[in-house]
Amino acid sequence: MTGIGAWTPFGVGWDALWAALIEGRTAFAPVGEGFGPDPTLLAGRISDWKPFRAEFPEVRPPLPIPVTRLALVAARRACEAAGLAKIDAEHERLGFGVMLNRNRGPAQVVAKIMKPVLAKGVRKTSPLLFSQSVANAPLGAVATALGLRGPHLLTMGGGAIMTAHDAIQRGDAPGVLVGGFEELVSELFTADLDNGVIEGIRSLDQLGRGPVMSEGCVCVLLESRASAEARGARALARLASVERGLSLASRAEPAEREQNTDGRGERGWDPLSRWGAPDPDGFARLAARALARAGVEPKTIGYHAGNGAAVPAFASAEQRMRATLGLDGLGPAGRVGSLKALLGEGMGMGAIANLAWAATMVARGEITHSTRSGPTKDPVPGAGASALGLAHNVLVTHLDAHASQFAALVSPAS
Repeated sequence: MTGIGAWTPFGVGWDALWAALIEGRTAFAPVGEGFGPDPTLLAGRISDWKPFRAEFPEVRPPLPIPVTRLALVAARRACEAAGLAKIDAEHERLGFGVMLNRNRGPAQVVAKIMKPVLAKGVRKTSPLLFSQSVANAPLGAVATALGLRGPHLLTMGGGAIMTAHDAIQRGDAPGVLVGGFEELVSELFTADLDNGVIEGIRSLDQLGRGPVMSEGCVCVLLESRASAEARGARALARLASVERGLSLASRAEPAEREQNTDGRGERGWDPLSRWGAPDPDGFARLAARALARAGVEPKTIGYHAGNGAAVPAFASAEQRMRATLGLDGLGPAGRVGSLKALLGEGMGMGAIANLAWAATMVARGEITHSTRSGPTKDPVPGAGASALGLAHNVLVTHLDAHASQFAALVSPAS
């Protein structure tokens, strides 16, 4: 991992997010009037879109849709941090690919297209908007703007990390820019509230009740060791292994779903949701395979960057995994957390943000985290390795509502 870029509610750049993490600030603020059913509800929204013009002054209006702007800025920042943007000869970048996570379709632009159509007829359709209504429009924009002509793919959840890792190992590309992006859309925000996918959170004291939605983009440049050395790039950390899986507990019958523990039927991300709950034992085996493939003992794990913040079924699976591998007994308390506690449920960007977080901790040799996994506790600023006994490896795990799972080991670059 040689470069990280981001554009989140904390601002442009990974350093902006890192500073917020150290200071214990969350990305959440009231959504305001005109967004969703209640202006007092919390979410992580981008408040200032002007940085795009500063980063891409060559792009003239009409500007790309907001989610494409997010992806372009974060992707360029990651390439610049990795030194890839300084390569003048375009052919040297041609082999690099780009793979992005996006859990939602292009909802905002589709809604924008349909409003005049429904009001005044199909002749009011904007051809400029229509070209942006394909789900992979941001992917194409990034590949074109940055000259990344290698393999590219739009996926979801943690798919970009898994597929990019495989592509580099197979020799399909010397490197792949992996990223995750998500946008907040008023119509979907309202629908998620109605369907119980998210809770109506109005204050930080309520954060443990469920996920809080957020928007933004985080990108990481992955490349082979040979590629990084040939370019003279400084590696932040090494992705030592990635194990993927799909391990579900038995799916509940419809009658059972209607009488689940919280009485919400099929609503929400509860253990009896329509997708089925993760199988805790299967997930533990998945993580064990990741450690074995990397040749890493559990006792050398300094931190677990989890992905199940405020989602009981996911948190339960990760807790079982830690107990099975013996991670709970290592070192002092507070050795597990999720960046979602401060950044929010970015869906597409959550897994990439956790990977970038792990790489930065490994590169800095310190744990910098928040204990807000069931977030009523105050965030804990970073502490030196000597204070927390940080071992050299960070375990990153991911589960999502579509039941895709992975466990990855992030280790020192050398």
